[in-house]
Amino acid sequence: MHTKDHYEMREYNLDLIEDDQDSSVCAEGRPYSIYPSKGGLNSNFLRDIISRTLHSLPVNIDPIPKDIIEDFGLLSLHDAYMGIHKPKELKEADLARKRLIFDEFFYLQLGRLFQILEGLDTKIEKDGLLDKYRKPELNTAFVEEWSSLTMNFLKALPYSLTSSQLSAASEIIWDLKQPVPMNRLLQGWEEKDPLNESGFGFAALGDVGCGKTVVAFLACMEVIGSGYQAAFMVPTELLALQHYDQLTKLLDKMKGVECKPSISLLTGSTPSKQSRVIREGLQNGDISLVIGTHSLIAEKVEFSALRIAVVDEQHRFGVIQRGRFNSK
Repeated sequence: MHTKDHYEMREYNLDLIEDDQDSSVCAEGRPYSIYPSKGGLNSNFLRDIISRTLHSLPVNIDPIPKDIIEDFGLLSLHDAYMGIHKPKELKEADLARKRLIFDEFFYLQLGRLFQILEGLDTKIEKDGLLDKYRKPELNTAFVEEWSSLTMNFLKALPYSLTSSQLSAASEIIWDLKQPVPMNRLLQGWEEKDPLNESGFGFAALGDVGCGKTVVAFLACMEVIGSGYQAAFMVPTELLALQHYDQLTKLLDKMKGVECKPSISLLTGSTPSKQSRVIREGLQNGDISLVIGTHSLIAEKVEFSALRIAVVDEQHRFGVIQRGRFNSK
């Protein structure tokens, strides 16, 4: 460790290479795994145990089907264990880490899928859900089943959506119509709680300009078209104002809609009198969509029928803050 004017070595290990034929993990030019000493177990002991375990590890231990491994260009589980503990080069260690990270997300998604299936009553519902995952291209076919409000909003856009945006919007709207909660990660979108008593929400993740906002607006229009309310929370007042102005302009361009959704802007700078009017509109259902900052999760703010809550740049909000929408 580095001190004021010199370095100090608090813990070290010496491994001797007896000859050029030594194939140990510490051979010259190869990455060297370091195991921190914990709970009275020193790193040499841990290294010895792990080395013995790897030596007796069977090759065919991979529970994930081979076609999935090949589709994602992953190492086998055996090679991943060897690569993370005894890599021949740094690239091998990186590929091993990629495989182990994939496994964590794979089993998380698989476990969640089983939970959703248990919540479905009929075989038709279960087959429909499984087909959605087996054939993701079917999700784009649901565009024709969007509400008239959502379709008119889509037509009002001054540009055409990319296939990725349409696919993301289709999957979210498909989830909105399901009777069971959904929680998954999709191309920068994290979704929670579909259109049921607990509502539906998702956090917007991803780089600026990647099309998150318009996809969120489409999901909001689908909910509003079904007679419910939507909330859009952002971390700053400037961003809230930008989203409000953008949505207002798009709604003004909509044609063929007799009654356009009513939207409001609620931030910490909103005058007290106007805030009270907005809160009353949300409570009695006159306001369909509200865009704002953390003011949306204040105790005074109540909704008549909130069914979707979008949290933009969700990493800038705490878990408890985001969870407060569940009580709205």
